[in-house]
Amino acid sequence: MIAKRNASNAENIPVRRASSTAKHVAAAKALSSPAHKRKRAVAKPGHINLNVKTYRASKEALITVQLVPKLEKRSIPLPDAATLFARDNVVRDFGVRMFYTLSLLAPSAPPKDTSIPAKFPVSLPAHAPAEGPTYFLGVFAQNSTKVTLHPAHHDILATHCAGLPKGIQASPAGVEIPVHPLCLPDPQSYALLSQYMYTHRQDLLLASLFPLGSLPANPFPTAAHLSDSPKIAEEIHAQLLALAENLAKDYTQHKLLGGLSNVHGLWKNIVALGVDDDGLWEVLHAAWGVYLTAAGWTDGRLHLRKGELIPGFQ
Repeated sequence: MIAKRNASNAENIPVRRASSTAKHVAAAKALSSPAHKRKRAVAKPGHINLNVKTYRASKEALITVQLVPKLEKRSIPLPDAATLFARDNVVRDFGVRMFYTLSLLAPSAPPKDTSIPAKFPVSLPAHAPAEGPTYFLGVFAQNSTKVTLHPAHHDILATHCAGLPKGIQASPAGVEIPVHPLCLPDPQSYALLSQYMYTHRQDLLLASLFPLGSLPANPFPTAAHLSDSPKIAEEIHAQLLALAENLAKDYTQHKLLGGLSNVHGLWKNIVALGVDDDGLWEVLHAAWGVYLTAAGWTDGRLHLRKGELIPGFQ
């Protein structure tokens, strides 16, 4: 199997993705704060206690999951003006073409029973619209042997990720390019973050975070979100509230908690890599608020119908 590597660039809090009830309950526990382990679950100020139905020994039981109403940025440094200028330029002028070029190289895995290779071959067709990737990222979770190789352009990562490990640097193009190990809390959601960093398409990211067909009208614009883009209109609040109500009607509590788990995993990667982008955080807050509101409506003791957990982006 792939050799296990120690990592210090990401926090080790795995999030389970699951389809079964038991796995969704485990994911719900991963979302909660440490207080859910107490014998008596008492909500911290500003936190939400959510009672989740499960079954133990063929009997219905409740576990209490404690959730934060909003995902915080923590200590992500603000990008300076030069970084924002470079980010806007590369996304606006080259981002989509670079991302399409990456799509010609599907994420892959190194051969089994080998360590992460130092280099990996790259071959692009002649019609590729942009230059090839600078390197591969060998993305993995701590204490896991599964590694996925994601091609990447250094200009994209360098202008987005304040927490990018210093060992990941640009290198000359060639038939083989370097592979840099990158430990992340939630490897499965890295592809979503990568797509956003290249395209800045809020609508695509939001749609990726919800079940297929559950988003009849996407409230976010289709244009790339840049540093000078206007704030989202307050009217989006009503659209997100309607989405939460539809999710509460059509999906089980465990399915909704699975969605929360996915958003939480993406958030952990964003924090680990130090990505501060207003458009990205708008989508993150919207998805978290919608899922949390929908899940809360399944617990009759929570009075969330006013939609106070859903951001309005005033």
